[in-house]
Amino acid sequence: MRISRWVCSSLLAVVLCALYGCAAVGVTSSEDPSKKLTDAGYLLDQGRALPAERLIHEAIAIYRERDEPHGLGYAYGLYAELLQSNAVNKAELSYMRHGFRDASITLTNRFEKSAEYIRMAIVQYEQAIDQHRRADKYDALTNSHLHLAWLHQRLSEKAAACKNFQKTLEAYAMNQLRNPQAKPHQPRSGQSIADYVGDQMRKAQCAEAL
Repeated sequence: MRISRWVCSSLLAVVLCALYGCAAVGVTSSEDPSKKLTDAGYLLDQGRALPAERLIHEAIAIYRERDEPHGLGYAYGLYAELLQSNAVNKAELSYMRHGFRDASITLTNRFEKSAEYIRMAIVQYEQAIDQHRRADKYDALTNSHLHLAWLHQRLSEKAAACKNFQKTLEAYAMNQLRNPQAKPHQPRSGQSIADYVGDQMRKAQCAEAL
């Protein structure tokens, strides 16, 4: 059976995209770094590390150029999550051959490097918190403290996590006081932010840590 050149080219394109992380099905091209990270998270949930990694690093480059610590913190945190994920195992052959986009990372040291990226994310969120506080942006301040709490939890730093959960509640209360008409995004659980954070603090046994 003769196979047309077009079919061969198409098959080759599919293989190359699988190896090097071309634009994925269901993901539209965008220059918005926050959209890139949303799409990267979607791909990571599907176990597709290669295209997710590409989008994360594109977002990192944009946020660095713009000097936006909040976005950069989120990007670093998501990359740390990728490095710890089983999605990397699925792409192990490609990573063995071509490496990670951060050349200092290997399959052997990826968990240690993940912790480094969490530390980098923490530094960026702390800078973002200073900016939000000076600008009286309590909605963004709420978000940053919540992300910091999660990051410290990933490092098993209970006291720091609990401290930031508490600061999340304080920033949220201040935002509601100053902007009573505000409708902040609810957690996926459907709870209010206050109820959600309260549950997280109880699970973390924060009363013992503070």
